[in-house]
Amino acid sequence: MLGGQFGDWQGSFIGALGLGLYTGLVSLRRQIPGSVVMLPGIMILVPGVAAYFGVNTLQTNSIFSALPAVWGVMVQIVAIMGGLYVAASIMPRKTSTL
Repeated sequence: MLGGQFGDWQGSFIGALGLGLYTGLVSLRRQIPGSVVMLPGIMILVPGVAAYFGVNTLQTNSIFSALPAVWGVMVQIVAIMGGLYVAASIMPRKTSTL
């Protein structure tokens, strides 16, 4: 909700950045894989409702009326990936010794 006040993709970016940082902290502190925390968080961030809206608009109307909805979904997905990449570059990597 906080990021949504800045714009469409900024909310997804801030949410993914926060998720990535939180995942890094939890995995370092508790010695668990980051996917344990990351997977449920990404399921919340994924713009599923907007994708379904775009597909419904595509089926009921022409392709040109569905393009803005599909474009919005693609922008949100790229913002989520960008936020996760930025968070991965900020957090230190856990080194393993074999």
